[in-house]
Amino acid sequence: SCFPSVFLRSFIEKSWDRVWEEMKDFCGQFPKFLDLKLDGGAEDEGKDQMFAPKALYDSTKFSIVFESSSAHDTETFLTEKLLKPIYRGHPFILVCGTRNALAILRSFGFKTFHGMIDEKYDTKQKFRHCTIREKRDSGKVVRSLKKIVELVKRTVQLDKQDWNRVEKVVRFNQWHIRCNGFRKKLIEHSRAIHRVVLDKQLTDTNGKAGK
Repeated sequence: SCFPSVFLRSFIEKSWDRVWEEMKDFCGQFPKFLDLKLDGGAEDEGKDQMFAPKALYDSTKFSIVFESSSAHDTETFLTEKLLKPIYRGHPFILVCGTRNALAILRSFGFKTFHGMIDEKYDTKQKFRHCTIREKRDSGKVVRSLKKIVELVKRTVQLDKQDWNRVEKVVRFNQWHIRCNGFRKKLIEHSRAIHRVVLDKQLTDTNGKAGK
């Protein structure tokens, strides 16, 4: 569906008609629509493991990935959503995410498309207003949608040389996730977090013992 749930999480009735029209205009600029029926709504029913049909990836140039949360500018948040186009060998643009989400992805050994696809969206607030919580938010959401459309149009117009460079990054990422590179990085991160927690516990314990 063109409408991610993040847009519909909360809205103000007084401004909803105008925002709805803006959203329809936004979605109308995309040639392909896909609605996948996900049976059930519980987190444990496997819906997050579902992929769009391979033919859809093969017949499109890149994925526009809408993240789940853009509300906290002081936190960095990333879900599994980017792993789907990566696994399928598809370039991607991440929108409605928190600042520096791509930096997290790179910390796990993946490459992104800096220098080919404009990745300013990863650090600029104007790309991340995707949730309407109060009346003044509606205008910010509309402006974000327009920025996203502009980014999509620029990406579509990349020349052949840039697309060849994008393809190399895509193949590297696909190899990284399928050949255990990502798994090894996950283990490294987990061990590092474990060490930090243990060190903190040890420090707290020694501090209490010294009192």
